Amino acid sequence: LHTMVRLLSPVGGGLFLALLGVFGVAYRRRRNGGDNKNTRAGARGGSRAHKGKGKPHKLSDGGGDGLKSGGSSSAGGGSSSFVEARDNVALQLTPALKPRTAQIKLATDVVMGCSTLAGMFTALPEGDAVKTVEAALLAGIKTFDTAPHYGLGLSEERLGRALAMLSTIAKLTPGKVQVWTKVGRVIYDSSRGETAPKDADVEHGNMAGNPGCIFPETSKTRTPVLDYTADGVRRSFHDSQRRLRLEPDNLSGKVSGRNSPGLVERNVLLTDSGIVGVRVHDAETEERFAAAMKPGSGAVDGMVQLRKEGLLTNVSIGMNDASYVLRMIEGKPNGTFNSVMLAGSWNLLDQSGLGVLKACDARNIEVHNAGVFASGLLVGGSTYRYSKAPPEMVAKTERWGKLAAKFAVPLPAVALHFAFAPAVVSKVAVGLKTPAEVESTKRWLSTAIPAALWSEAKTAGLLDAACPTPGSIHAR
Repeated sequence: LHTMVRLLSPVGGGLFLALLGVFGVAYRRRRNGGDNKNTRAGARGGSRAHKGKGKPHKLSDGGGDGLKSGGSSSAGGGSSSFVEARDNVALQLTPALKPRTAQIKLATDVVMGCSTLAGMFTALPEGDAVKTVEAALLAGIKTFDTAPHYGLGLSEERLGRALAMLSTIAKLTPGKVQVWTKVGRVIYDSSRGETAPKDADVEHGNMAGNPGCIFPETSKTRTPVLDYTADGVRRSFHDSQRRLRLEPDNLSGKVSGRNSPGLVERNVLLTDSGIVGVRVHDAETEERFAAAMKPGSGAVDGMVQLRKEGLLTNVSIGMNDASYVLRMIEGKPNGTFNSVMLAGSWNLLDQSGLGVLKACDARNIEVHNAGVFASGLLVGGSTYRYSKAPPEMVAKTERWGKLAAKFAVPLPAVALHFAFAPAVVSKVAVGLKTPAEVESTKRWLSTAIPAALWSEAKTAGLLDAACPTPGSIHAR
């Protein structure tokens, strides 16, 4: 098939691939919708999977790695072998990913994933959260990624309070602080007199007291509602501004009556827009995806409108499932998205995000790589994709460990450098919950990885021969 396409003229070859793509999409729809009622019903019910004793949704900010457990996951794409074959042909015909040659800069290229600040899996004292943010700032890390989902606003609140307290420290290190958050959930808080609408799509599995909730400090007064509309985006964005203490009054030098005094100092260290960018979060069921992509009234167009109004500068995606990310990129005009946060699909154990990376490279979309420790398995943990690691992944990790030991470098250092390997990856997110983890991350990024290690990894079959590798680039 590859040979046949190459022999066709440019026009004929393009037409052939287009027809192949159309047929593939039709086949996927028929397979997932027309012939399989169970699959179709499952997609319809996906956004309500958290009701009752539903499982917590997988994170997509890299914070879940926590350097030990949690982290990245893929929700499953449901693609047929035919469609996968068609996609593989298209990928083979696109240029290879260029390797990174630029130095890694802590201030702009490393993101602190802040799901950990909400005390994921185990409670985290407020003072420890502040100390971790302080350590990150002192190390030179100035970019933070959070979401309303993490502790139903607790991560955003703790990050906002920490940055307000640490403004002097932040001014001593180079670069502006950048804060990212996400949309797709609106948090209603009864302590503020808020009540979720009666017909709301409540995410019960992430509420306090539910066995599925992975944030034990979540307030019992808060109710998460899945909302992928443009109106929901605007409400979520303004709520995040308040929780992060990045409301316009604070940025303009005035102290809002809704906030405590003293926050005005932070306007000197944050960007003028406060929140730099927002990511549509976890739109990984057919129902959520359709709502987010709806022209005019969907979440994506809602984020674009906020950008037009100058309230933010970056419209992004934050998801685990590479297939949904690719569909979202391809389903909107070029220029819609500035960046993509892809979790768990480009690390030493999983390179299933190759198609997304190539699509982003072709469209000048930055990639923010998360879940780079494969849910903690690459830093001594025992989980992979939110479950007990399967034997084959444990075995693969052990092989990587032996290779790293042969070259006398830490396996986490190898994992971090690989995460940065493609030039299209502009940032890498790492979940940090202690000052010690901040120091470890800085040390691993400063470790030079011998080029021979990557060559041997390819020879041993741990990486594909065409996979981009970083050479000896290290952080500063």
